[in-house]
Amino acid sequence: MLKTFFTPFENFITKEPERTIWFLSKVPPALLEKLAQKKLLLGFRYVAKYVPAYKDFLKKHNINPKSIKTINDFQKLPITSKENYVLKYEMTSRIIDRRINEIFSIERSSGYSGIPIYWPRLPEEDETTKRHFEFGLVYHACLKKYKTLFIVCFAMGTWPSGEKVSRLMREIARKRKYVFSVINPGPNIPETLEIIEKMGKYYQHIIVAGYPPFLKNLIEEGVARKFDFSKYKITLVGGGEDNTENWRDYLAKILNVKIEEPGIPKIYSNYGAVDVGLGTALESPLSVIIRRLAWKNQKLALHLFGKEHIPMLFQYNPLLHYVEEENGEILFTCYNSTPVIRYRIKDRGGAIPFQKMISSLKKFGIDIFDILKSKGFNPKRVLHLPFFYVYGRSDGTIIFRGANIYIENFQAALSNPKIMNYHTGRFEVEKITNQNGDPDLLIKIELKPQIAPDNNLKQLFRETVFESLKKHNSEFKDALSHIDYNVGKVAFKKFQPQKEIKNRYIKKDVI
Repeated sequence: MLKTFFTPFENFITKEPERTIWFLSKVPPALLEKLAQKKLLLGFRYVAKYVPAYKDFLKKHNINPKSIKTINDFQKLPITSKENYVLKYEMTSRIIDRRINEIFSIERSSGYSGIPIYWPRLPEEDETTKRHFEFGLVYHACLKKYKTLFIVCFAMGTWPSGEKVSRLMREIARKRKYVFSVINPGPNIPETLEIIEKMGKYYQHIIVAGYPPFLKNLIEEGVARKFDFSKYKITLVGGGEDNTENWRDYLAKILNVKIEEPGIPKIYSNYGAVDVGLGTALESPLSVIIRRLAWKNQKLALHLFGKEHIPMLFQYNPLLHYVEEENGEILFTCYNSTPVIRYRIKDRGGAIPFQKMISSLKKFGIDIFDILKSKGFNPKRVLHLPFFYVYGRSDGTIIFRGANIYIENFQAALSNPKIMNYHTGRFEVEKITNQNGDPDLLIKIELKPQIAPDNNLKQLFRETVFESLKKHNSEFKDALSHIDYNVGKVAFKKFQPQKEIKNRYIKKDVI
């Protein structure tokens, strides 16, 4: 069953994007869930038998694989993680069927842990990811309709984002089913703007894929150079980091993009990780509109997500990735080259079945299908896929006088239009001690190169950032009510060309 990663039925459905769209928009959500659970249990038995590392892992936890017969049984299995599974077992023992001689590529990750981990890949896993990408391009970017240039601005090298996205996009282009070209400058702003200017006239649609801070910096640098974005239909595709709706609106205004309208261009994100696969989930028109409804309605946000700030919201195919929520974190099960079962990726969030999401919205008087129709979307093309939401890393939290403050709180604050045009999006938060020995918070913000720091600007940032924290984080607001000194300091950092692939926002000793 896992030799190809697809059952014969899945192989037929996913081979052509339009067939995938038809199936996922027609299948009853309950039936899709039953199919996913059936594959989940079948896959578990296969991995327990043919992956030496997981076989030993179960043995050490005194679990007989034959005892796992239902979903309830499955959900009692011990959680795996980098610490207790990936780093504990030799790479070759985690490969399915020990197919060591069939490894055709190797990917490297360290994430927030800083410990490099190497992930072997089998050819059929890339086929799965390629189909996910092609499906997204046809569904989102109208690839069958427009001559499209895809610009890969993710970092290259052993990190998989840039290299893998570029390679798989080229494979899609090589099939010649579409008028589609790929170029990969990496995270190079001048070169990317040059490509758009020199090559954009030959295409009807340009897709730029990169990390959200890079995309913001790219568009802002274009504005500074008086680059005429109105000449092009540009879609921005983010990945690797969270973003806010303020961020989306800010870029949409510059690009003259209508976020909640069908067609192109768009601004959206994908979810992926080396551990579980780059093609894990995507933002859809449905998920974006739901997220924006929650952004404007705090009670709805609390009802859907249980928190005050707005997470990223994605739809995923449960036949490829099974997602659970436990203790406020999401767990993944996926049967790829190195299968992971109930894997803790350290992302805070949860999972919502499709029908539950629709019912939850109706409790607030929201008929999401009527809203989609009113905005020009075809409700018959809504994907009946479940959702998961992500707040960020579970190890990305500052505790201030008992209040949990998340990096997303600071990101949302810095997305305020009052200050958004002054900074690059890169910052670092540190818990410090003030002159009286009391705990305080310091945020160091990188300004754009043309911005001169002064006390007025510092005061504007301080008021905007910390007022936003009080407004959107009730724990922080409550903590402030019990103290009699002013909290919150701002410092500015000089602009530096970005060297690290991902931004690091918190000093290690403040977690």
